[in-house]
Amino acid sequence: MNEMNLAGNKPTSFYAIPVSSKSVLSMQPIQTVKHIMEDYQKQQLALVSAQNGKENPKRTVTVNGTGEIKMPPNEIKLVIVIVSSKANIEEAKSSVQRRYEYVYQTMRKYKINESNIFVNTSYSRRDELYEVRCELSSMLSDYKIFLQIYNILIEKLDKSVKILEPELSHSANRIESLKRQATLQAIRNAKRTALDIANSVGLQLGKPCEIFQESFKETYGEPIEIIDVKYLSNLINEKTIKVTCNVRVTFDLIKGKSKKIMETVK
Repeated sequence: MNEMNLAGNKPTSFYAIPVSSKSVLSMQPIQTVKHIMEDYQKQQLALVSAQNGKENPKRTVTVNGTGEIKMPPNEIKLVIVIVSSKANIEEAKSSVQRRYEYVYQTMRKYKINESNIFVNTSYSRRDELYEVRCELSSMLSDYKIFLQIYNILIEKLDKSVKILEPELSHSANRIESLKRQATLQAIRNAKRTALDIANSVGLQLGKPCEIFQESFKETYGEPIEIIDVKYLSNLINEKTIKVTCNVRVTFDLIKGKSKKIMETVK
């Protein structure tokens, strides 16, 4: 084994490499100066990368978006009341029965299911008269059917048959569905705004990294024309709902392609 002559081979320069005492103690005999230099360079590169990350933070854009959904009520309750007062209760029952059969057949004629026709009959006595009262009700989803039944019964039957003022409402879970639609519309509108901003500064729009709902509002009474019946239109207007949602969305901005690449893509 050859020995190094320290006296005859003096180095012309020295490299000062910061090495901790811990790394010196853990240094293996086969480690050379070259290995130490490579480790040092890796540490410096990692440090520079970390500094660059701090100097060039993630690019984002934050925008607002509004979604608005307006819907009239989709259910109308039909309530028909038949009343007869007679000195003889059997005569009162017979009178109500005849009108009941006509009303029931009319409802079935317009394809109202039997399961959707609810009947409630009651009896009472006032002085010397017996009063028989029969109530038929049904929840409809078509305003035109309500009007057709209404017009026929008013034309064909006497004052013993009354149609109560309709009750308009929104079906179960419909409000929640409108809320979801308004929120999605608000997010889409926010995305369009963010896309315009990204394009104007030469960047591409990335994925949303934060979505925040700023406000949510439900209002009733928006005017909307559906049918040419004044009183029913007013009821529809009173129950028309407008759902408004405002969101704030933050999107990532991605560095766009160079002009040459874009020309190639075209």
